[in-house]
Amino acid sequence: MSKVTTSIILDTRRMRQDKTYPVKLRLTSQGKRQYCNINYFLTQKDFDKVMGPKARDQYKDLKIELSDKEKKAKVVIDSMPVFSFELFKKRFFDNIDYTDLFEALKYWIKRYEDEGRPGTASTFSNTLKSWQGFYKRSPLPFSSITPKLLNEYELYMKDEGKSSTTVGFYLRNVRRVFNLAIKDLKVKKEFYPFGDSDNGLYEIPEPRNFKRALAKQDIEKIFKYNTLEGSPEQYYRDLWVFSYLCNGANIADILRLKYKNIDGDTLIFIRHKTAHNRKTTPVLVEMAADIKEIIERWGNKPATPDSYVFNVLSSGLSPSVELAKVKQTTKQLNKYLKRISKSVGIKEKVTSYSARHSFATILKLSGENISYISEALGHSDTKTTANYLKSFDRDHRKKASKKLTDW
Repeated sequence: MSKVTTSIILDTRRMRQDKTYPVKLRLTSQGKRQYCNINYFLTQKDFDKVMGPKARDQYKDLKIELSDKEKKAKVVIDSMPVFSFELFKKRFFDNIDYTDLFEALKYWIKRYEDEGRPGTASTFSNTLKSWQGFYKRSPLPFSSITPKLLNEYELYMKDEGKSSTTVGFYLRNVRRVFNLAIKDLKVKKEFYPFGDSDNGLYEIPEPRNFKRALAKQDIEKIFKYNTLEGSPEQYYRDLWVFSYLCNGANIADILRLKYKNIDGDTLIFIRHKTAHNRKTTPVLVEMAADIKEIIERWGNKPATPDSYVFNVLSSGLSPSVELAKVKQTTKQLNKYLKRISKSVGIKEKVTSYSARHSFATILKLSGENISYISEALGHSDTKTTANYLKSFDRDHRKKASKKLTDW
């Protein structure tokens, strides 16, 4: 995205009856300028005092208010994948009610729906319902969300039979809204309740989830599993193989692939999960023979640039329908993987996600640099990749354990 600059200016083109001029926020992008009225009116003399290096008394307070307006503008600009004046104005002047957690969650649910992100909207909706069940009173001010209240919510969720994973999931959404409120300068930083429990703050539970990668011999069993030509079993086996060979691409990304994503022998795509971010890392896959065979076997024909490679999605679908089709395909894939793994004697649970973790872990065990693995997975930083690779496959852990008593 091209650089967008901001500044607070006094619009002296037309004087008002009280001899003041409107103070405006000026935006400059690609040589074009637009002005936003921020409802401040000053004389030239007062404006100079406010913006001067030594503003005092009431001028100092006003300077802080105007500075906050510009900070908010920069936060809005940084949150936009692609800048446009129209979208900026819509977001900048959005009246988000950050006095109440419930209203703030409702705003972001609607925002994510409007942006075509039904999955994220759904998780925020579930978070809202959960908190409404816990906190029967309304509103719930951000200043009331204390470490004590968060601990009470965690106990409530566990009494309801919810896992630590679910608790953490919902609380991360609350933390995100809290951070957005602080960035938007609507909530003071001193109210922030999240952090190190040793410092008296609330620490979101992070259960250690061992995502087990398959051993190479088990992956080979899936590759060589005999299926009836053209059968659903062959189709879903091929989807898993395709995912594994394509840098562990998830099903949502695979189903959204179009032929224009293929450049010679290279497959290039942006992960759907990060497509809304300003900074995204394209995933580049060198297409092995197996990948080409799977595309030849199951790919849509004719292979026009805007055609989907796999015949699941189609143009014109709403984001919610797209999401439903991705979920249904994933469900079917997991069903057939369960059959296949049982048939070939794989003891580990095999799911659509196993392909991604197996891809990353096997590369690590083979000595590949973590920076390359991070790039291949489409991660924005190596910290995310490191979390993937905390747990080696079970065989590796067993061998490492035996070394402790290998006298």
